[in-house]
Amino acid sequence: MKTKILSLLISLSLLAVFCACTPREQHSMSPRETLSHAEELMQTRPDSALMLLEDLSKGALRGRENRAHFALLYSQALDKNYIDLANDSIIRIAVDYYAPRKDNTRKMLAYYYLGRVQYNAKEYQKAIVSLMQAEEAAKLSRDNFYLGLIYRSMSDIHSDIYNFTEALQYARNSYNSFTLSENQHYADWSLLDIGKAFHNSAQYDSSIVYTKSVIEIAKAHQDTLLLSDALQTIAKSYVATQKYKDAINSFQESLKLGNDSFSKNDLSMMGTAYHAVGDIEKANQCRIELLRIDSTETWLSYMIEKQCGDYQNALSALEAVISKSNYHLSKLIRQNVTQAINEYQLHKFQLQKKELQQAKLSRALLILSIIFCVVFIVLAAYIVRQRIKAKNLAIVEYMDKVQDLESELLVKERNLQAVSESNSQMNEQINLLFAKQFATIDQLSATYYEMHAVKNEKEAVYKSVKKEIENFSKNKKTLQELENIVNQHKNNVMAVLREEFPEFSEMDFRLICYSIAGFSAKAISVFTGNSTGNIYMKKSRLKAKINASDIAQKETIIKSLD
Repeated sequence: MKTKILSLLISLSLLAVFCACTPREQHSMSPRETLSHAEELMQTRPDSALMLLEDLSKGALRGRENRAHFALLYSQALDKNYIDLANDSIIRIAVDYYAPRKDNTRKMLAYYYLGRVQYNAKEYQKAIVSLMQAEEAAKLSRDNFYLGLIYRSMSDIHSDIYNFTEALQYARNSYNSFTLSENQHYADWSLLDIGKAFHNSAQYDSSIVYTKSVIEIAKAHQDTLLLSDALQTIAKSYVATQKYKDAINSFQESLKLGNDSFSKNDLSMMGTAYHAVGDIEKANQCRIELLRIDSTETWLSYMIEKQCGDYQNALSALEAVISKSNYHLSKLIRQNVTQAINEYQLHKFQLQKKELQQAKLSRALLILSIIFCVVFIVLAAYIVRQRIKAKNLAIVEYMDKVQDLESELLVKERNLQAVSESNSQMNEQINLLFAKQFATIDQLSATYYEMHAVKNEKEAVYKSVKKEIENFSKNKKTLQELENIVNQHKNNVMAVLREEFPEFSEMDFRLICYSIAGFSAKAISVFTGNSTGNIYMKKSRLKAKINASDIAQKETIIKSLD
């Protein structure tokens, strides 16, 4: 307790010293000196630079140069502290001041951070033009580090508009520039950007090669952030190449590093991997987390619902995917960055011609993509409709078999006097046995056929009937009672068969027992869950084996299997 009190007193003393000293330091500096000090801190301590700038009195900024310098440094500090500004009103002050001047370094910075703000606002046309102007100034000032940042932003823009070829090229330019600037940390991250660009352009093998190199570098430097991002990237490439177990291992390794903030794409890919290996529970966990972040991300829901047989929800999820894709496509049409580049370099005729051809190709690909989406939707709807139709047909066939089974039991009851006394007694006992078990099934069947239930209700009745039949078929006590009845009235035939044919399976004995009890192939099909075709094939096989033996009652048994 004394130690805690002592620590608290020391902390309060230090805070008092800081509060007493800091204002005097700041008040002793002029606005121009404060700006210079913030500029010195920008690379190593951007948080401190931001605090200095925020404490600077706006009224103290006299003259256009100071206001422009402040606007530039403040925008730079916000960006370096990961505060994404989407309004360009502040940085515009710097751009308007430095654009006509020969200070290429500050001109480069002004246009670069203008491009960053425009990128945050998703104004890609404006952002790419600003970054190209920043590129020109960076080349004139020979600043390879900022050239690397500029190319990285250009790569991000082209990636966002699905122009992955250009995104890959700018990622390579970024890596080369950072390497020339001898900034190894940024070079390592830009190497990962190349791996991501290869992945986005569907060159997954190349992506895996580059990303493995980054993983080795990250491990050597003990850079857990870089390692985690690299593991997620390689995991997505593994999913794309159907190496699902490797993908899951990579995602799990990333989680072990303490990274629990996966992107939407990461969650979707991880869920896809779990779905592919049959781990539906974990795939569903990914889906829940994904929908919590963005309720419009429904592709994973489509795959899970389809595998689970819920085709109606699967179709709804698929329609949501298509709707979102169409929305993004419409946005991309309005964000024609290529057109912005053409306008910026209009005087270069050859380049303009090349870009126009690329624009035509993009439009053709867009039209083909739309056609593909439409065809895909129609095809998916047709497949779902056919599957629903097949499912409904299977329900009708199954319920008809159940009705036939009930009819057989009713016929047995009515014809008790028309058969031998032994068979009559056996039928009577069988009817009593099945009456207890089939009371619920009879009521459900009446609901299905007589109450004209709607489709969903009929399916619910079908599931209930099937469950009751399965419970009955798995009830060992009931099956044993049936076998005892057959033994009692048929000279202990089942006991003899079990002794003479130990190689027969339990399913074989059940089939023989049902047959001797007088049930048809359709009825046995309901009990066993096998098709009537399989029932006949099994009967034929059993008859051949019994016929080849010397067992007593052979003829009676074979006749019952006809």
